[in-house]
Amino acid sequence: MTGSASPDANIHRLVLDVAADMFAAAVLVCDKSDAIVFASRSLLQIFPIPGQFIQPGTRLRDFLGAVYDCGIRPGTVPETSRRRANRDEWISRQISMHWRERHEMEERIGRNRWINIVLRRLTSGHGVFAFVDISEQRKREEQLQLDTERVEMTERILDEMPNPLFVKDRNLHYVAVNKAFCRLHGITPEQVLGRTVWDLIDPDLAERYERSDRQVLDTGEAFALPEQVVTADGEDMWVVTRKFRVGEPPNAMLVSCMNDVSEVLTSGDVPLSGPSGTVTPDYDAFQPGQNCYDPFRAIVVQDLGGAPELIEQAKLPDAASLRQRRVAVVTADSTLGGAIVAQLSIWGLEACAVTSFGELRLLLELAAGEGLSLDAVLADTALGPAGTWAVPLVPFGNDYDARALLSNLADVGVALFADVMALDSDAHLEAGAEAEGPERQPLVDVLVVEDNQINQFVFSQILEALSISQRIVATGREAIEAWRALRPRFVFVDISLPDMDAYVMVGKIRELEANTEAKTPIVMVANGIEAFDVDRAAHVGVRDHIMKPISPDAIEVIYRRYIPVKVGKEGSQH
Repeated sequence: MTGSASPDANIHRLVLDVAADMFAAAVLVCDKSDAIVFASRSLLQIFPIPGQFIQPGTRLRDFLGAVYDCGIRPGTVPETSRRRANRDEWISRQISMHWRERHEMEERIGRNRWINIVLRRLTSGHGVFAFVDISEQRKREEQLQLDTERVEMTERILDEMPNPLFVKDRNLHYVAVNKAFCRLHGITPEQVLGRTVWDLIDPDLAERYERSDRQVLDTGEAFALPEQVVTADGEDMWVVTRKFRVGEPPNAMLVSCMNDVSEVLTSGDVPLSGPSGTVTPDYDAFQPGQNCYDPFRAIVVQDLGGAPELIEQAKLPDAASLRQRRVAVVTADSTLGGAIVAQLSIWGLEACAVTSFGELRLLLELAAGEGLSLDAVLADTALGPAGTWAVPLVPFGNDYDARALLSNLADVGVALFADVMALDSDAHLEAGAEAEGPERQPLVDVLVVEDNQINQFVFSQILEALSISQRIVATGREAIEAWRALRPRFVFVDISLPDMDAYVMVGKIRELEANTEAKTPIVMVANGIEAFDVDRAAHVGVRDHIMKPISPDAIEVIYRRYIPVKVGKEGSQH
């Protein structure tokens, strides 16, 4: 470049320099011959090179060589590099990148600095390059990431604590609870967050708790109280509730921890108080606390199949009478056995069919191994003498109708709430090709096999929003029994079950429905870590799977793929 610069050129350089300062950027402009036309002085703050290498007329290659030689260059960290980068290769790579029409990237220079580089090549061949130091922004992002990970770790630690813990804001609304607190009340975090103690327990206790909460928030003095609590499972629990304030008003928080001392108290090894020389704990030191137990929920009223007016408070049945009864059917006629099992399931019994007394003996041994027992056995007279069994035996033949069968079961102690059942007095159970037994209709639309409580809740909310009835179980064994009792239209199976292999569980369901024409659509649910085994799935008749996290759209699409929209049971749309 020869001759003096024109006044317009000086103005252009001044404008570019001012613009670079305004936007906190270093600007470099090259012509189509890769000679520097303009470079802002702020470029020297990023690259500590001699000022002569940013003068107009300097070759871009010389500028890049100076950057390389100073050791602080984009894309390399000399302190951690295993070998020194080749100078010519690095310069050639940078020049080729500079000739791209448009390019933007973030590069690390040195150990603690980051720059954002924006490149634009104009149609005239001139290249405009802007360098912005974003080190502070990256530090803030890294700090935010560290803070997020620290909060997640803290929440995970609190959730793993065995003692219930909760946090309230200055308005005494729950803002954080751990899993132990939710187990105590038998609720989910979503059901308690944002609420107050008045929504959880009796008013008299709520008033007492709020008074102590206010005292701690106002004075900052810690509070401790021994309490006897009845958990959601109906178990007694002795705790020492401690409350303390975190922070200063008006942004203070109330943290409460319920230290479980039940084991210490009941062991008798450590006395809390008592006469001299004794080790008897003083239970009177514990005040009556929050009662999380709901007796009406505990007896599972919905399983009675009747309206609330059928339950008389003075005549509540005991827990043994509310247990679902188990009945086995022994017959060589699969059609007859299926019809009887269907009718027993409609009556609310847990039933299964075997084809011989030998299979019945094996079934009893397996049930005993699982800690289960049968309440009665229905034996087909066509099989001949049944012999002696420890389980009450009810014989039946082709001439037995449904009402007679119900009466015979009641005679051996399998009592049903028959007054709330709709039973056709003309119903008959007939064997052979002309059998006209009751058609087995699905009792629920979807069976979900999922052991994670959060995913159980998500499934429940999505299916309820879609007006799809559902039953959720946590293990493979529960799933097999639920399928046998409910015969759902559709099944979702978590690919990782706590008690058995998911593919094995599906195979057992396929064995149970081997003698039926319809095959239940089953879809696996994978979490991304576990691979969906296409071959094993195909072997048990599973073609599809969905991935976690579960979404309403995925659930609806896969369900409608197998179950088209039609009028389902009770007139609801399915």
